[in-house]
Amino acid sequence: MAQQEGLTITSYRETADGKPEALVNAEHPSDCSLTASTSGGQDRMYLSVITPCLLPPASPSPTAS
Repeated sequence: MAQQEGLTITSYRETADGKPEALVNAEHPSDCSLTASTSGGQDRMYLSVITPCLLPPASPSPTAS
């Protein structure tokens, strides 16, 4: 599913030594990155999305002079 959205999976790790854990990192050509992970439990998930500054289309660029 992530690849259909243009993301490239850069790393994936899964362990199941009594407490299942998974970690996936992905990048998008538009300079976005994503990390999703679980932490040995069935009720926890961590999601991190790093994007460039998002502004509405009509807003001037913050770096424009």
